[in-house]
Amino acid sequence: MRLSKLTYEGRSSNVVAISPDGKYIAYVLKSDGKQAMMVRQVSNGGGAEIIPPADADYNGLSFSPDGNSIYYAYAKNDMVNDLYEIPVLGGSPRKILSNLGEKLAFSPDGQKLAYITAQTSIMISDIKGESPQLSVNFPSGSRASQLTWRPDGKSIVALVFSSDEKGYLTEFSLADGSQKQIPTPPWDRATGLRFLADGSGLILAGRDFDTQFAQIWFISYPNGEIKKITNDLNTYIDLSLTADNKSLVTIKNERLFNIWIVPDGKTEKAKKITFEEGKDEGIGGITQTLDGKIIYTVRKAGLFDLWVVNQDGSDNHQLVFNKNSNMIPI
Repeated sequence: MRLSKLTYEGRSSNVVAISPDGKYIAYVLKSDGKQAMMVRQVSNGGGAEIIPPADADYNGLSFSPDGNSIYYAYAKNDMVNDLYEIPVLGGSPRKILSNLGEKLAFSPDGQKLAYITAQTSIMISDIKGESPQLSVNFPSGSRASQLTWRPDGKSIVALVFSSDEKGYLTEFSLADGSQKQIPTPPWDRATGLRFLADGSGLILAGRDFDTQFAQIWFISYPNGEIKKITNDLNTYIDLSLTADNKSLVTIKNERLFNIWIVPDGKTEKAKKITFEEGKDEGIGGITQTLDGKIIYTVRKAGLFDLWVVNQDGSDNHQLVFNKNSNMIPI
């Protein structure tokens, strides 16, 4: 595996897409509360803004199968996503659909769209958003956030969350609506899901319950065996594949939480007193004892433990040892 960094602004949002031929990426930049859509060439880094900054959220990007257009879910203040299409090199956006979920999937022949509406149903339309038809209703109390079309066109796999808030990969037959689970462990959340072109498996960007780290996973089909493509302390959000499946693009979100002391509220004198990376220090709670020691949380392998440190950073050590999550010290 070879990793290449494509952008350096540090302001990318949570959506990204790569063109089928791997020559372009589309992504969104955040600045001053606004979001703008960008297109960049992979080979030389040259790029351009194709939609100027606006007070709205982009909640999904996809290149059309022919690579000529970008489809994107766009939500304004009412937080309802509308689907638009815009030429890759810019132009006038065209509205395709209203009231859809964040992600869509193109059929293998590139002639149809599948999308989630109201988190409870899968709809299918032609590529221009016309003639929408209900394909699948999810079970009562369930919701879905991701979907992908099987390469032979016979079924759609969606990540469906049951009433216990656990996500399961569920395959829906387009012939009769029958459904079956792909036997993987449950998922805490996911931000991307795509079938490999040969149908041998799926690629998922998501967080499992064991480690609680959002990684990129390979899931064999149909037996559901899983293995990590990435394996580190970073968070990976969204994913997109080239047509030949030789490359994928994703967003790496580097999490860094440390404990700082700010004497008398004077920020210019702030001093960092813990230095771990990827352990979410303090995010599960922090407090100070009467004699000035600081009690805070550290997350390891998905669980929080309590640690204690002096105000000068000395004597930093774990305070509580067990197999539960220990949080919110007071």
